[in-house]
Amino acid sequence: ALPIWEWMERVFYNLLRNAAEASPPGSSITVKTRPVEGFVEIAVIDRGSGITAEHRESIFNPFFTTKPSGVGTGLGLSIVFADVSEAGGTISVSNANGGASFCIRLPIVVST
Repeated sequence: ALPIWEWMERVFYNLLRNAAEASPPGSSITVKTRPVEGFVEIAVIDRGSGITAEHRESIFNPFFTTKPSGVGTGLGLSIVFADVSEAGGTISVSNANGGASFCIRLPIVVST
């Protein structure tokens, strides 16, 4: 298993890269965090065109991509899904403000 900092780097690298690629040049990407009933939620929100209903069920599948041929492998979101699931969390996607919002929910674990 990866150390937590490497896991977090890989998850957020993939989410932020996808958000940057989906957003128009010069637009912003929003990252929000908040505690929710024993969990922490982290949302990454882009300014792209959002996720169509037909793609929503497939975006976490390996090798699925909507990018032009030769751009990306379609593994980024499947890696994120696997890493978040392994950590006991969930990830969901919705459309927000015209773009896509990926929301990760991770359990808060307190070490003593």
